[in-house]
Amino acid sequence: MESQSFIKGSSIKAVKEFIVKHGGDESYQKVIDGMSADSRSVIGNKSILSSTWYPMDVYVDFLKSVKNVLGKDNKIILYETGSYIIEYGYNAFYKLFYRFGSPQFILKNSKYLWSSYFKPSRLTVVKTTETSALLRVEGEPLPDKVLCESTAGGMEQSAKLSGAKNIKIQETQCRVTGSPYCEYDITWEL
Repeated sequence: MESQSFIKGSSIKAVKEFIVKHGGDESYQKVIDGMSADSRSVIGNKSILSSTWYPMDVYVDFLKSVKNVLGKDNKIILYETGSYIIEYGYNAFYKLFYRFGSPQFILKNSKYLWSSYFKPSRLTVVKTTETSALLRVEGEPLPDKVLCESTAGGMEQSAKLSGAKNIKIQETQCRVTGSPYCEYDITWEL
């Protein structure tokens, strides 16, 4: 596999924990079995290291398999997976960050968190207000709808952890359909 884009292992570990928590070890094995042989050789039944960078195409294959195995009765499984990734990374440092930051502050600074989990893609903050944000994902990796769904869930969870309520998120533009970026319009109440 020759991926030009990467994801931090902590995200893969979070998805693994999510699968086991919601479906047990048997479901996790089904997800692994549903991946390509190349992807299984990278993350299969191996220890996932949080600080290691993994090829993005392996992660996309992983998410597709999650959707195939767990998403038959749950159409928002990848949205929930993205939300869980944020919850999983909600350690002592981030608790402080979220606790004292408003939703506007958190989403305005989310580009810094993004770059510590994805490379070389970037998150651009187009605008924020007290009750809204417009965010764009640009660059590599080339898009796949499974990434868009998971990303939207993560963005919602970030807003929720910082106190936002009645959050609505809409992907208004998408690289999958030909746009140069994926754009997420997020609104909330305080």
